[in-house]
Amino acid sequence: MDLSQNKKGLIVAALSGGVDSSVAAALALKAGYDVVAVTLQLKNCDMPGIISPCCGVDAIGRAKAVAQLLNIPHYCLDYSEQFQENVLRHAWNEYDSGRTPSPCLLCNRYIKFGLLMDWATEKKATGMVTGHYARLQHDPKKGPMLFRAVDRNKDQSYFLAAIPKSTLARLQFPLGGMTKPEVRALAHQMGLPTSSTVDSQDACFLAPGMTFGAILQQRFAGQTRPGKVIDDDGNVLGQHTGIHNYTIGQRQGLGIASKSRMWIRQIRKEDATIVVTFDSDKLSSKHMEVSNLNWLQEVTVGDSLNCQVQIRSRHSPQNASIKVVSQDIVVVSFDEPAKAISPGQAAVFYDQDMVIGQGWIDG
Repeated sequence: MDLSQNKKGLIVAALSGGVDSSVAAALALKAGYDVVAVTLQLKNCDMPGIISPCCGVDAIGRAKAVAQLLNIPHYCLDYSEQFQENVLRHAWNEYDSGRTPSPCLLCNRYIKFGLLMDWATEKKATGMVTGHYARLQHDPKKGPMLFRAVDRNKDQSYFLAAIPKSTLARLQFPLGGMTKPEVRALAHQMGLPTSSTVDSQDACFLAPGMTFGAILQQRFAGQTRPGKVIDDDGNVLGQHTGIHNYTIGQRQGLGIASKSRMWIRQIRKEDATIVVTFDSDKLSSKHMEVSNLNWLQEVTVGDSLNCQVQIRSRHSPQNASIKVVSQDIVVVSFDEPAKAISPGQAAVFYDQDMVIGQGWIDG
């Protein structure tokens, strides 16, 4: 638990209405901080049949109940407009370009730890405490260092890797050294009303039978871009409903009958063509380029670093070397071919458990 790193003072607890953030707020209070709880309203969902599992309106009541129990002030901040423009619209533009976005990383960087940290600064708070599963170490010389959580099944360091180092210096993640069962047991012990709350899904919106891309297309009244589905030899196999509905490596949902398994290998923006392959080996590559980097450890242009690279949230990191072409571009060479590298997704670089940096896959 790392709450002792800062001198005691005012701290903002991001209170989502779930058990994790509730315990984090309670631990901050117990550690001697003056705690102010804030719940973000990020969704203004007026589309029929679509639900909002993450940061929805129903979470506000649960968060308020926790704040009342802890006897701390509670605020609800409506950032739905900023969320729509800075996160959802960016995600739609990526889908519309045949890329696969990582909206959670952008939301963390610009909304949850961007706008909310600005609000905390206005209130003269020393920083923020959240219920994320990750570990922070504050080194006097190196500054904040981000590590994977002890509970690997709940680790969220991948989603936090886009946060600037200057912001990490003001954050506290007290659950990083605990397992989820330990957190729930502590919540029961504390008598928190969220102790039995079901874990939320990390999804902006959900709707039966709709992809996230289709939901965004409907929200922004975007133009669908249907086109041809071809195989590796250029044979036309059928038509697809729009490139926003698909991602690299996808095997189902193409609506094309085939006796053999096939996977999406390429999505071409220029002519809205989807290329499929019947050979799964063609999904893999040993090289990719990553740009728009956020370094959490110092690197020098020209360096070649051996590390582990994670290319999506549920991907097991793979051994690789990264060549630092510039402060904003690296070339990644995997020891073994990586499957379904998807432009638009986040790549996070690890030195064992420590996050070195993060960037966005170009291909």
